[in-house]
Amino acid sequence: MSSFETVVNSNLAETIAMFGMALWVLIIIETILLFLLPFFVVGIYYQTRKTAAHLKEIAGLIDSIAVNVKKNSRLLEDLEKRQRGTDSTSRKGR
Repeated sequence: MSSFETVVNSNLAETIAMFGMALWVLIIIETILLFLLPFFVVGIYYQTRKTAAHLKEIAGLIDSIAVNVKKNSRLLEDLEKRQRGTDSTSRKGR
């Protein structure tokens, strides 16, 4: 074997060893992340439920506001009709 072949073989062995170490590091990181994944999923699930409850509450409040606006608009219409009625009767009396 020539010295060139020896250098190439040793570099190849080092390269393969580096990829092997990188693979093991990735496997360890992946294992840690897979362990933590259920906690993230459960946290997201509970936060989604809280958000849905808040959105339902907001929708109910908006509906009550709409009902109040309709009631108030009817009251304003009645008040305007009464004012028009009193205005027309006061003008007739003059």
